[in-house]
Amino acid sequence: MKMLSNIYTRCAVAVVVLVMITACGVKKSGTPAEFANLSNLMNNGETIRIEMNAAYPLNTFASQQVINQIMRNTGDTANRIDLTGDGAFLEFSADTVSADLPFFGERRQGGGYNNTQDSGIFFEQAPEDYQFAANESDLQYDVDFEANNKTENFDVNVVVFANGSATVYVRSSARTVIRYDGRVVSTSDTE
Repeated sequence: MKMLSNIYTRCAVAVVVLVMITACGVKKSGTPAEFANLSNLMNNGETIRIEMNAAYPLNTFASQQVINQIMRNTGDTANRIDLTGDGAFLEFSADTVSADLPFFGERRQGGGYNNTQDSGIFFEQAPEDYQFAANESDLQYDVDFEANNKTENFDVNVVVFANGSATVYVRSSARTVIRYDGRVVSTSDTE
């Protein structure tokens, strides 16, 4: 009987710990004052520049094994590649979007593996289907637009947090999905 009571006690403790862990939730990324500053930038039509510091490619298991062998002892893995200082960026406003992003995933259709202009994600144009919305409860802005270059179309989703961090998802008509993390920087610093 004592053994059964001990099992019930352990199960009860495990349930309480799980509830506590799941109840913690995700912390908001910024303060209301930071969100007000971001809202000024977004609503005034300012160009937002995000400089990327990491890429998270989506690779198949076979590719992951090969890439991890190639990147051994570099600090990078097939799942996360450090872009700090590489100049990778995304700029957007309602009038124009531009990107110069390296790509580390898999191509699904033929492309120019030998052409350096075709290996990354490059575009500079007026956006198609540009939409942005404030999410005040999470202190963030969600931005969606479509872009293209000569050979493929891109569906870009950006989440800009009040504290200046950003997450960018790029879906391509010819490549696997890739996610980038970065920081919003002043466009006057880059000119």
